[in-house]
This record gives sequence, structure tokens and C-alpha cells, in this order.
Amino acid sequence: MFLNIGEKQSIFFNDIIAVIDIEKLKGKINDEFIENMMKNNNCVSLGKVKRSAIITEKKGKSKVYLSSVSVSSLKKRLSGISNFVK
Repeated sequence: MFLNIGEKQSIFFNDIIAVIDIEKLKGKINDEFIENMMKNNNCVSLGKVKRSAIITEKKGKSKVYLSSVSVSSLKKRLSGISNFVK
């Protein structure tokens, strides 16, 4: 199953490690993490306003998606998928 995270971008449900509110992600270590992911081309920015960070891992490689979709909306979408997968 796939999760739509905005801007016509979908990711595989099983690849998701975390969905984090950007406002709660603020801090030096987290900023450095995002900066390093961007520097290594492992960060995808979707939309103008960043509301959530979706961290994924596939085949041992991590990727961060910065999305304009709120965490609460993503949570609703994820619960719909997880109910379907069960």
C-alpha cells in the first residue's frame, strides 16, 4: 500500500520509519540531520509550507520527505491503510 504525502508524491507504507511534526523537530541536532540529508540528496521537499517530516528507509538507505501535509492528516491516512492491511 502507498501513502500520499502531498504534491502527487506517494511512498510505500512499509518503508516509513517515522512521521514527525516539523515544529517539534526544531533543534540543532535535528537541523543538522536535515541539512546532511539535503547535502547527500536524501531529502525531498514537497510544497512551500513544511508541516511534517516523513522518514523512510528502503534497502538500507534513509530518505526524508518534508511535506506540507499535517501530521494529523497523515495519521488519518496511515490508520486507513493499516486497517486495510490487517
